[in-house]
Amino acid sequence: MPNNLKLNRAKSLEIIFTTRRRSRVSLPPALPEIRRVTSLKTLGFIMTDHMSASEHVCDVISRCAQSIHAVRTLRCHGMSDECYKSSTVCGKKSIP
Repeated sequence: MPNNLKLNRAKSLEIIFTTRRRSRVSLPPALPEIRRVTSLKTLGFIMTDHMSASEHVCDVISRCAQSIHAVRTLRCHGMSDECYKSSTVCGKKSIP
């Protein structure tokens, strides 16, 4: 039974996983109408073409630092202990 699915080339991305010695390997030709990228965010995880997690770790640390700064600013401006405790519980649930 055939399906009626079609690839949306405008939303598609291509990533080619290589080793760090990429200069020795010639990459295949680019696919028409599909953009080639060096990193891709899928299901909340950032994958790079070298299979490195450093970009993902930097992104998570940056988002955590922003949340901590916001809570500290609210705390300095008189946030109650009850609100502080509930915000930290909500923050822990939203961090992937």
